[in-house]
Amino acid sequence: MKARLTYQEVMAYIQEQEKEKQRLAKNQQKIAGISEKVQGISHTKIRQSKYMRYREARAYYCLGMNTIQRLAKEAGATIRIGRVVMIDTEILDKYIDSFRDA
Repeated sequence: MKARLTYQEVMAYIQEQEKEKQRLAKNQQKIAGISEKVQGISHTKIRQSKYMRYREARAYYCLGMNTIQRLAKEAGATIRIGRVVMIDTEILDKYIDSFRDA
């Protein structure tokens, strides 16, 4: 035998469903925002300027942070502007190319 639901139970169920729809809509918006960010990150391979920060260079060269810092310093490609360190990518590219096998 099926139990009958009261009006309050039905309304509570409907409210829960509406809340769930709202949560799903918010999550879809978050996912859309994240996918835009991911697309932006995947395009970091395209160099947009002559100078990069360590984090950008790390993604561009596919190397670890310590390795990028060490190579940039060895190459003399670092430029300090206040507390920000920028890497001259042209100098770093030439330095990295010097390691090529002939």
